[in-house]
Amino acid sequence: MTEQSTEEDDKRRGGQRFSPETIGEFLEFSPDLACLCNGDTISLINSTGLRLLRIDDGEKVEGRKFSEFLKPEYSDDQGNFVHPLLDEHEPFPVKLIDADSSEVGVEITVRWARELGDDAIILRAHDISDLVHLSGDLMRSESRFRRLLDNAIDMICTCDKGTITFINKSGVDLLGAKNAAQIIGRGLKTIFHPDYYQIFTDSIDDLVRENTMFPVKLACLGGTYLDVQIMVSQSVEQAPSKYMVEVRDITEHRSAVMALHQSKMELEERVKEGGKNGIALAGAIEA
Repeated sequence: MTEQSTEEDDKRRGGQRFSPETIGEFLEFSPDLACLCNGDTISLINSTGLRLLRIDDGEKVEGRKFSEFLKPEYSDDQGNFVHPLLDEHEPFPVKLIDADSSEVGVEITVRWARELGDDAIILRAHDISDLVHLSGDLMRSESRFRRLLDNAIDMICTCDKGTITFINKSGVDLLGAKNAAQIIGRGLKTIFHPDYYQIFTDSIDDLVRENTMFPVKLACLGGTYLDVQIMVSQSVEQAPSKYMVEVRDITEHRSAVMALHQSKMELEERVKEGGKNGIALAGAIEA
């Protein structure tokens, strides 16, 4: 095998590879808005993207944060929009604001392009503004995205027909796994204490309807259990079998509550003992 064929095989195994010389051509080939970002900052955008944003010059876009073109509901105070979507395996619906202040519904996908830098990302936005189901999807995605941002330190996983299809890094760490592959493909109920198996097989729809945090015990891979609270919600696609589960570790909180309760009990016991000692002392004096 020649050196050239080996290099070509490596590229095939590695998937699409980018270079500074070819990235512009790659972006222009896309029929959707496509841009190269460093973090949230746009460094290059294609002509389709400029038309979608109603901007006539790429220099008016390059160097700006992509979050500047988002409807405010999708961006937190730090403008952190891109990185939470790197863990999403399906297009994410949002609304952009173009140069005329009009809203444009799009579905966004984000992928790493580390050949071009440690924080380099290819972002695509497919125009879906004419789709009938847009309004409902966007309302659900706004709520879902806020939760993703607000609970970034919590475990988040998705499941389809009771099988885990995605888990974020916080979830991998919380379960004591080496990587996501150890969790993906397992039954959702298996990451919780056996006492809760029936809930995750027969009553999960009830959890979705309750739309509130529910206390359970998480089963770590090492055989230990953690006190957690969970919230179960249906996927953006509203598919009956697809759910997102948010898990919050409350071990430290519960320990603090138990310690406070124990201190209260000890204090009450001392008060009682003090009362008994006072009565005994009074009796001795009278005698």
